[in-house]
Amino acid sequence: MMLTKRIQLLSCQFVIAFLLIFPLAEVKAQKSVTNDLLDNFINTLEKTNPEKVDLIQQLSDAFIHQSLQFENEEAFQILYKAGMLLAEHYHTASAGNCLRAGLHLSRTTGNSEKEVEFHIALTDLFYRNMQIDSARYHSDLAYTMTQKMNETKYNSQIYNDKARIAEVSGNRLQAIDWYLKDVEMFKVNNETARLAVVLNNIAVLHINMESYDQAIGYILESIKLNEQLADENALCDSYINLAISYQENSNLLQAVNYYQKAIILVKKTDNDYQLARVFMNLANSEVVLGNYNVAQAYLDSSTNLCVLNNMDAGLLLNEINQGELYLATAQYGKGLKQLQEAEKHNSNYNLPTITVELWRLLSQAYEKNNDYTKALAYYKKHIALNDSISGAETKRVILEMQMRYNEELSARQIEQLQLSFDKQKTQSWYIIIGLGFSISIIFLLLALSYVARRSSNYKNRLAIEETEKLRLSMEMKDQELVSKAMNMSKINQMVLDVGNELKKVLPGLTREKTESLQRLLQNLENSLPSEAWKEFETRFEQVHKSFYDNLTALHPDLSPTELKICGFLRLNLTTKDIAVLTNRSVGTIDNARSAIRRKMNLENDSNLTNLLLSL
Repeated sequence: MMLTKRIQLLSCQFVIAFLLIFPLAEVKAQKSVTNDLLDNFINTLEKTNPEKVDLIQQLSDAFIHQSLQFENEEAFQILYKAGMLLAEHYHTASAGNCLRAGLHLSRTTGNSEKEVEFHIALTDLFYRNMQIDSARYHSDLAYTMTQKMNETKYNSQIYNDKARIAEVSGNRLQAIDWYLKDVEMFKVNNETARLAVVLNNIAVLHINMESYDQAIGYILESIKLNEQLADENALCDSYINLAISYQENSNLLQAVNYYQKAIILVKKTDNDYQLARVFMNLANSEVVLGNYNVAQAYLDSSTNLCVLNNMDAGLLLNEINQGELYLATAQYGKGLKQLQEAEKHNSNYNLPTITVELWRLLSQAYEKNNDYTKALAYYKKHIALNDSISGAETKRVILEMQMRYNEELSARQIEQLQLSFDKQKTQSWYIIIGLGFSISIIFLLLALSYVARRSSNYKNRLAIEETEKLRLSMEMKDQELVSKAMNMSKINQMVLDVGNELKKVLPGLTREKTESLQRLLQNLENSLPSEAWKEFETRFEQVHKSFYDNLTALHPDLSPTELKICGFLRLNLTTKDIAVLTNRSVGTIDNARSAIRRKMNLENDSNLTNLLLSL
């Protein structure tokens, strides 16, 4: 069952003043005070309310100011440590300021190795906060620098970062390529433990791509290494992943074998969560094998562990699995009751992938209990949610990713402008010393003019980006409208198709069954969402305010049907799409478009859709 597969893969202001009171000359004279400064900063941070973001920002700014007074090597060390500490406490902005200060210092002093280290640290910071474009930017710079320096000691971390970034970006094949670079390096250096981890990561990527044969090969190689290392925790994870791969590859006996091996190791670690998960997966395998009594025993063990450890989500999944087991053993009444309880439990969560499977099972349970009306209702709900998950949800996520990408790109450009400006200020300082006071005044005026132009260009870019965000937001809303309309059309068509099929069997039935079936047909016709189009028009009016009012005011002789077609054209739908949505032929829609053009007095070379988009 698909449910378990998804779970299986889840393997204070006065202090500022105190900091600034230290005479800088004394700080430079006593190198040992660097540790005191860092310790003081750590203690102050731990005593500060995490919600006081502005105060933490002031603390980190004061700390950076103090840190830059030390010799370069000491400044590098304390800025790096402070950045890592702030990142661990989820103070992302302050952590970024410390690491960027270290990056700037490494650039101005020409220390390439430190620059690479700060790029790697910033990559990790941005990755953990899912600012993927910024993480990719710093990772690319670190990789380019190490290639030019012919330096290999950072390659492992850089390859791993690039693989993680590719994976979260959805490019799993590219992620595998980067992990394979790590594999080659670890084999050459005989780094067995790290090699085993990377092989397991590659296997998980193949599992996610449903390439189970390839996954099995990498997991078996990882298991050999972990057996040499006697790493029981890693072995347990590998056994579970291998069992999943065999289970999805229909090799259930091998899956059961490795699940049982995993149980032996899990019991040594007293990891009840892992044990409950393995018992649940074993139960699913035994159901497919037809060993229902064995499956029930494993399911009971998993449920008991979930109750004992308050694992509510695990209880929900076991309730669904129990209902499916009842259906498999023809205990249809118990199965329906169990699944109804699971549906109540599921209302506490927002888990579309679980809900869509639950509704499918409820449809089967009602059908087995001869309640065809509810069976059809749940089947419709299952189909609609499944389409939503695979269709409209995907489009929404893509648009959100595009908007986030634009936001991150803007942030990166700002950072680049700031770094460029800092570099020019450093260069300007040497020019001022060489050319004297008079030229310095001229240069200052030029610099101010340059900054003003930069500022103006930056504001213009921000305005363009804001316009783009609004455009993407409108496109997302339009996509939601289109998806809603398509779902309504699918439901209508499905109900009509079912009704037509039922009508075909009427002549061969008894009078009593004919009357029962006719009532069912009447219920089907009544279930058609008659108010759906009104709801769609209301939602359309919310997104495109006053569209129908403006259109009616300009062209009052348009009929209601023609107004509806204009709304679809406003969403950039094709004639074929409109025909599907309105249950009309393409020719009928073409005739309607011609009538609309005629009523609007449009010339042959005028574009009807462009005109509607302008309203």
